[in-house]
Amino acid sequence: MDTSEFVGDVKEISVASIRPSTHNPRGEVEKDDSFERLVSSIDKVGLLVPLGVTKVRSPRGAIK
Repeated sequence: MDTSEFVGDVKEISVASIRPSTHNPRGEVEKDDSFERLVSSIDKVGLLVPLGVTKVRSPRGAIK
């Protein structure tokens, strides 16, 4: 499958710079057996679909 049509501005960023959205409809993730299987699968196979993130600018005058 040619995925070039789906690729936009792709950058690698540190995991530490990613923050969860307060608007996430799924809420908090339970770290149960299902979660551990997912972690194991990603460790062995990798991510089949990369994560999509959005850069959010800090409000003016906010302290970083």
